[in-house]
Amino acid sequence: MRQQHSALLLCAGLLAAAHGVCSAQLQSVTLSSTTSLVVSLSEPADTSATNCTSAFSYTTAGGAAKPPTGNAFANCTFNNPQTITLFYAPSVSFSAGDRLNFARNQTVLRNTTANSAPWEPLATPVTVQPVVQAVTLTSPTTLEVKLPLQSTFTPVNATVCNTAFQLWPAGGTAAKPDFAFTKCAAGTDQTIVVLTIPTGSYTAGDGVQLVANQSVLQFGTVGYAPTKSPVVVMPRIMTASLVSATGVVVALPTVSSLTASGASSCNAVFAIRNGSNVIPSALSDCTMASDGMSVRLTLANATFFGACKAPGL
Repeated sequence: MRQQHSALLLCAGLLAAAHGVCSAQLQSVTLSSTTSLVVSLSEPADTSATNCTSAFSYTTAGGAAKPPTGNAFANCTFNNPQTITLFYAPSVSFSAGDRLNFARNQTVLRNTTANSAPWEPLATPVTVQPVVQAVTLTSPTTLEVKLPLQSTFTPVNATVCNTAFQLWPAGGTAAKPDFAFTKCAAGTDQTIVVLTIPTGSYTAGDGVQLVANQSVLQFGTVGYAPTKSPVVVMPRIMTASLVSATGVVVALPTVSSLTASGASSCNAVFAIRNGSNVIPSALSDCTMASDGMSVRLTLANATFFGACKAPGL
């Protein structure tokens, strides 16, 4: 009898361990867009699943199904075997505290490293956390951090700001040593955070990262989470000024290079817009200033077509 009891305990222990292995795969759930979530798995999934939306359960902070009936997600795509993007159904939107779990008895999503066993629900669903959407260099000393939601940013001073944000070098494994933001503030619409950096501290490829478990930047009661890798800072045109009938000078926030010139190359980099309409073949040439801080655009004719924009700058 004692041996039978021991065998039953051993069997229960093995089942519990197996349940833990199968159910401990939902690593994180983040939101960088108001229309979708990114799910990170700690082990690869079978990417042949044709409708992975049914593999998940979406609930409110209080545990109620969201929506009460039907599916929370309209579609899903595998970015890679360990990353899935879930697209919200038209009637569903994110609220602070929303949680994701594997659906009970789902068989659609399977673990390829565990004999293709379907993953089981976690004991506690994973709370969805927003993440930084994009970062742009808007002046030699200013970074703009774009957020997916109107959020609360409450730094008392620069010291507190540096407990939330870090600047990482390109390819780095840690934040830049001895670097600190000198000032930070929330934008007026609460979807931008403006970070001030010391003069000359930006280098091409730098990225902004949030500190894990920070509480300075929040949506409702939920803190923003770090991204898997720092969000690379993208320089952006500061100003474009008409300096002659056919000349436009574009001011840049950092020393830059222009690897080609001539009409076709210039029109591939820069766009001249008239309202929302791009004027085709608007440029005849473009040249970089000797200091790398501005580009002179030559218009194909003397008609000034409006605002100038270079995608990616």
